[in-house]
Amino acid sequence: MIAELVGAGNGEEIDEHALWCIAYLCQASDDISTSNELNATKFGENGSIQSIVIAVQDNFENSRVVIAGFTALRNLCSVSVNVGRMTFFGCCDLVCATIRRHLHNIPVCRVACQALTMFCSTDNVRTLLACDVVNLLTDMLVRHSSIKEILTHTCHCISRIVSNDLSHSSNFSMDICSIVISSFQLFADDTDVVLKACDVVCALSGHSHEYKVCFGSSGMIEALVQVTEQHRRNVIVMEAISRALATLSDRCIENNERIKVTGGQDLLWSTSQISRTWVSATDQLE
Repeated sequence: MIAELVGAGNGEEIDEHALWCIAYLCQASDDISTSNELNATKFGENGSIQSIVIAVQDNFENSRVVIAGFTALRNLCSVSVNVGRMTFFGCCDLVCATIRRHLHNIPVCRVACQALTMFCSTDNVRTLLACDVVNLLTDMLVRHSSIKEILTHTCHCISRIVSNDLSHSSNFSMDICSIVISSFQLFADDTDVVLKACDVVCALSGHSHEYKVCFGSSGMIEALVQVTEQHRRNVIVMEAISRALATLSDRCIENNERIKVTGGQDLLWSTSQISRTWVSATDQLE
């Protein structure tokens, strides 16, 4: 089977069945005895990435092929050199075009957005910005913020793009603050959502003082303080919340006062002996 799939590469289009086979053989799972990383290396070296791109491009309206193709690409990313190969063959443009074309298709958006997280490095930010990824991710949040997987992948993309945008040209609409807050409150008991939302708060607020003010005036501080009670025993989540509060309070008198009024200062002080992050956060409030 592997030999047949390897022969299917070299820039020739491969069918849906082969796409799913590649995805299966390269997925990260302890239940599969085959060396998935070795498989991903072989498929990357033999031209299969170009073949997958061609298959998706030629079957752009076929959601089954698109899903199979991006699942295969996502799993091939287990080998870092494959990410560079995907960029070379235009995967940044392809994933953005796919999300834009299938914006109402939840299964396609879920796997394409997950694939997009693989391309949000510093080297690819300029290409993604040229593909209008800012408006694309905003549309994703507006339409699919109630879908947990899409929400977390989208937040991950936003925080990575903003953090890796050395030119500071990733100007998201201020509306994104209220969208993130409402989504955060919807999944307040979910660890992954809380972590990704905190990453977005830190990235955007560190990127611009205006985002910091917008998050503060839109209720993010109150939302962060409220979920602290639910995640008090989770050190990782508490560190993320503390980072977000510290970022929001840094050089922002209004947010500093909001944290004190909502009881955030007391919560941070009560846990400051457990984490250095909490100590740093409370120092911001002195």
